[in-house]
Amino acid sequence: INAEYMGNVCNWGGVNCVSNAPSELNLRGQILNCVIPSSLGSLNSLTMIELFNTSIYGTLPSSFSNLSSLRWLSVGSNDLSGSLPQWITTLTQLRMLGLDNNEFSGTIPDAWQVLVPTLTTLGLSNNRLEGTLPDWLQKVTSLSLDGNLFTCPVPKWAENFYSCSSNSYTGTGTFVMNPLTPRSSSSNNISTGIIIGIIIGSIFCLLVISGTIALGVYFFRKRILRSLQEMPTIC
Repeated sequence: INAEYMGNVCNWGGVNCVSNAPSELNLRGQILNCVIPSSLGSLNSLTMIELFNTSIYGTLPSSFSNLSSLRWLSVGSNDLSGSLPQWITTLTQLRMLGLDNNEFSGTIPDAWQVLVPTLTTLGLSNNRLEGTLPDWLQKVTSLSLDGNLFTCPVPKWAENFYSCSSNSYTGTGTFVMNPLTPRSSSSNNISTGIIIGIIIGSIFCLLVISGTIALGVYFFRKRILRSLQEMPTIC
């Protein structure tokens, strides 16, 4: 991906080769800070690409459609954007697809259903995805969907994977309350009760402090008067 990754592919850091052919590319956690080079798509013997949390950005290169042996594609926790690509359907051996915590937008392509049942793990949480959840997703064994903008109410099968009342992902690393979900009156009552409790507690503390000061002044004055009475007179 930079000058270090040139020459014989099997000499690259993070690359495992089988019979002198690259089989796995694992750069998980390394700070690459670049777009994914389309030249990786020429390594058609790859079975695994692991680029989780590597500060990559841009889009998934369409050249990846040449990776017919790919079983594992993990690019979560980066700054990738764009729509979910249709060419993913060419990766018929794919078992794990991790796209969580990026900036992907648009809908989940219906064409992806050809990947099932081979595809057993699909991570799509914390992106900007929207639209209706397709029913074929329920055939995926391990699924993450939360933190998107899918149409509610969701199908019954999807309630364990996506909550319409939960927080929505902003795409900036923070979560905000879903503006379409009104706050309940009970929540308002609880907040009001907390505020009143804080006010009453503050008043009580002020009264205790004032009383303590007044008591201290009283005993101080009493001690001064007693001292004056006990002083010998010059008359």
